Amino acid sequence: MKLILLGLIVLIGVHAVVAGKCSIRGIPDDAVCKDRSGCRYPLICNAQGICSQYKKHGDSCQSSEECGDYHSEMSCVGGQCALEGIFNDQCNSSAPCKPGLVCNSMSICVFENDQCSSSSQCPFGKYCDGQSCQSTKSAGDSCDNSEQCSCQNTCVDSKCVPKWATKSNQGCTSSEECNIFSGATCDGLNHVCRPSNRIGESCYVDGDCQGGTCLCDGSKTVCYGPNTTMPQSVDNCKEQYQAFTTCMEDKQCTRVNPITCHECFKLKECYEGSCFAKFNLDPHRSTYYKKLSCPTILKSVDTKPGSNNNDNEVQRENGELGNEQSSSSATLLNVSVLSIISFLLCIF
Repeated sequence: MKLILLGLIVLIGVHAVVAGKCSIRGIPDDAVCKDRSGCRYPLICNAQGICSQYKKHGDSCQSSEECGDYHSEMSCVGGQCALEGIFNDQCNSSAPCKPGLVCNSMSICVFENDQCSSSSQCPFGKYCDGQSCQSTKSAGDSCDNSEQCSCQNTCVDSKCVPKWATKSNQGCTSSEECNIFSGATCDGLNHVCRPSNRIGESCYVDGDCQGGTCLCDGSKTVCYGPNTTMPQSVDNCKEQYQAFTTCMEDKQCTRVNPITCHECFKLKECYEGSCFAKFNLDPHRSTYYKKLSCPTILKSVDTKPGSNNNDNEVQRENGELGNEQSSSSATLLNVSVLSIISFLLCIF
C-alpha cells in the first residue's frame, strides 16, 4: 500500500514541477565543453575544451565535427575540411565527391556504378529513383513517397498533393495535409483535419496538446502546434517557404548549403525560426535564430502562443547546461509534495 501511494504522489509531484514556471538556459560563445552538445549552435567543442567556430574549407582536421558537418555539410577527408561533391559537381583532389560517387577524367562527380543509391547524391529539386536523378514531381503526379514530390507537396495515397492545404473537417491521411500552422492535425481515428483548441494553454506533456507539442516558452510550459509550429497564418509560412525555394531556383543552387548558397540557406533558416518554436526555444539554437537578420516578411514572430512577444533573456548558471529549469514557485510546490509524502508514509 505504501509503495502504491508513494508512486502516485511522486507522479503528482513530478507533474507539478514540470507544469511550473521554467526558463531557457542559453550558452555563451566561449563556454567550457566536453563535446558539441555543450556548445551553442553552430559552434564546436575544440581540442582545448572551449566552444569555438568550426574550421574552414581546406583547414586541417581530425573529425568531420571540427568542420561543422551538421551545419556546413563539410567532412574531414584526408585530414582536411572539404565539401564533398554531389552528382555533376566539379571535383579534384581537394574537393572530393560524396560516397557513392567518383571524380571522373573530366573532374566531374559521377555515380560510382553508373546509378545513384540515395537522393542526397542528387541536386536540389531531384530525387534518386534507384538508377538516376529525376526531377521531383508536381501536385497530381503519382508517387511512392514524399521524397519524390516537390518541396511544396507531400505524397498521400500514391499522389503528390499540396502541403498544409486541407481545411478543418476535411479528409486526410497525414498531418502534412492539414494547416499545421493553425494547430490542425490529422485525426487518426476519423481521418479528418482537426484544429486544436489547446494552443497557448498550459500543459504537462505533449499528450495534453491534442496533437501539438508541450514546450517551455521561457517562463512556463505551454502547447504549440504539431512539430512545434507557432500559431500564425499558414499563408505566411507558405510565403516564406516559397521565398526559399524560389531563391534556390533563381540562384541555380544545387544544394541547401551555407557555403555554396548562403543567401538561400539563410532564407531557409529564417523560415524555420519564424514558423517552428523548436528552433527559437532550443537552448542550443535560440540565440542563433533570434539574431538572424531576415527580410521583412520573414521576421521571427512571437514564440509565445496567445501572448505578446517578450524578449526572454537566456541564462547560464555555474557553467551547467539545462533545457528547462523549474521556477521557485514550482520548487516550493515540490517541497510541499515531499512533506505530504513523509506525512502519509508515517500514517500508513
